[in-house]
Amino acid sequence: MKKIYAAVFAAGLASAGPARAALEPATLTECLIENHEPSADAQFREFLIAALQENKLGAQKVMLTFGMGVASVAMQQCGVGMMALREPAFQKGVEGYGMWLGERVMTEAMAQIGL
Repeated sequence: MKKIYAAVFAAGLASAGPARAALEPATLTECLIENHEPSADAQFREFLIAALQENKLGAQKVMLTFGMGVASVAMQQCGVGMMALREPAFQKGVEGYGMWLGERVMTEAMAQIGL
C-alpha cells in the first residue's frame, strides 16, 4: 500500500488546500469501502499478477492508477482535503481499505476454485 502514497505524491495531488477537521483512519476506511468501485477489484488483481510475475514497472503503473483513484474518492466522497493526503491518518485509513480489498479479492479467488 505504500506505493499508493508514492503514486499520489508523484502525481502532484499533495498540494496545498483548505484546512479540514482531523482525519480519523477508521472513518476514512469505512467511507472508502462504502464508495468502493468494482474497477478497484480488477486493479488490485492486476497489481497482484504483475507483482507475482516480478513485473515491477507493471505493478508500479497499476498502483499509480489505483492510488490516484483512492485519493480521488477520498477527496470527492469522503471530504478529505489535499493536505490530509500527507498525514499518517490518511495512510492508515487507506491501509484499512487495502486490507479489506485484499481479503475481498482473495475470497473471490478461493471461491473460483471451490475453496
